[in-house]
Amino acid sequence: MAGTSSPAYRCFSAGLDQLARALKNFSDSRRGKRKGQRVGFPRFKKRGKARDSFRYTTGAYGPADDRHVKLPRIGQVKTHEPMGALTGKLADGSARLLGATVSRTAGRWFVSYTVEVDREVSLEPSARQRRGGPVGVDLGVKHLAVFSTGETVANPKRLARSQRKLRKASRAYSRSKPGSAGRRQRAARLARIHARVAHQRRDGLHKLTTRLATSHLVVVVEDLTSRGWSVTGASPAPLRTRVWRRSAASSPTRPSGTARGSTSRTAGTQVREPAPAVAGETQA
Repeated sequence: MAGTSSPAYRCFSAGLDQLARALKNFSDSRRGKRKGQRVGFPRFKKRGKARDSFRYTTGAYGPADDRHVKLPRIGQVKTHEPMGALTGKLADGSARLLGATVSRTAGRWFVSYTVEVDREVSLEPSARQRRGGPVGVDLGVKHLAVFSTGETVANPKRLARSQRKLRKASRAYSRSKPGSAGRRQRAARLARIHARVAHQRRDGLHKLTTRLATSHLVVVVEDLTSRGWSVTGASPAPLRTRVWRRSAASSPTRPSGTARGSTSRTAGTQVREPAPAVAGETQA
């Protein structure tokens, strides 16, 4: 490393910080100081076998304007999505950047900023929340969710709708020659289909949980552990592909909001044309 100001040093420093946090979580989990599911020992992040990403916490990074981001060594990169909401808060001083993470998913590059925002949120529930009152959410198999009001949310079956494309892409990948350029192209095609299904599921859950949070005072979600059912083979395929755990994790515990103060939030955007230098940075 050339010095503390080099971009490679910043990437190494962020990686070491994440390793330290992972070791602390592992130690606290073994001693019973950390609540929740037990945390295992940190595993080495190998390129191509994990989510390719690196993080900046220091240096000249951030939005250059509404459609460009600047990253150390890489320079300015055009984004696919506008960032007017983020740049506006940074300009008026109501937000502060804490870090930037550059990641790659199915051949697409994304940059997400961890932002500390000072905003005013009313402690009183809105009129819409008062009209909705409390609601219970029962997660099911035939339906994605059933509300205590009698309303049902249909299961969109994103994976089932993409099975035809997945089978075609999987057969093309299995017939390709290992190590060839064609195999890499077919692998990228298969990854894009899987990523599209994941994005559709995430989008649907975000819309559902946002509607619940803005329409009801209290949201009560069924705490159901379906992992054991999948392991024993007792659950059907639709149950194993349900996104229950993410749905419960996305549900807000206090829809009515919090008081004025600083809140940490991550704002992400997709990079349209990644620079060739990005691939070298992922190995740091």
